[in-house]
Amino acid sequence: MPGGKKSSINTDEQVFQCPFCKADTRAGATTCFRCGQRLDSSEPAKNEVKQDKHENAHHVLQDGPREDPVSPSSSTKFLLGFLGSILLFIGVFMPIVSVPILGNLNYFQNGKGDGAIIIILAAGSLAVTLARKYRRLLYTGIASLLILGCGFIKFHLAISEARTSIETELAGNPFSGLGQLAIDRVQLEWGWALLVVGAILLIGAAVTREQ
Repeated sequence: MPGGKKSSINTDEQVFQCPFCKADTRAGATTCFRCGQRLDSSEPAKNEVKQDKHENAHHVLQDGPREDPVSPSSSTKFLLGFLGSILLFIGVFMPIVSVPILGNLNYFQNGKGDGAIIIILAAGSLAVTLARKYRRLLYTGIASLLILGCGFIKFHLAISEARTSIETELAGNPFSGLGQLAIDRVQLEWGWALLVVGAILLIGAAVTREQ
């Protein structure tokens, strides 16, 4: 460089800029080779700190703030989906109707009732919950409620038809009163509550908003 000192700095060495003339200076040098000013030995560390801050700010602007992958709302959705699936599965085998002489009947009825479909929906809901696909629980929950609603309507229609049949076919029969008494003692059991609550929990897991 004409009129000045030539730089003998190796490009592989750590360098920093002189705060006075902005010339590249070897790390650890006490004076600038160009302007001759005395340098502070802590200057490279300051430059490195500034560079790290700049890189961190760049990453924050580019990637955005870091988020916790497991939020409280996500845990709530998982809990609702898991409990709903379990309640649906257990409720199928619990008593839903109490009939005189026959005793308690469940929704499964040895595979002859709609309970088999509920079991499939419960298993599907559990798989969806474990896969964290909570939106799909809305379909299994609504399907379960529709099936339970149809079963509830069928039950009341059957009771109504049985009363009508006794009144017409056993009219004047002294045993008609026993038939009416038996029909009146047919009632729903707590298994219905488990099934309905399970389906509602699945829908709740699907519609709960994530924070």
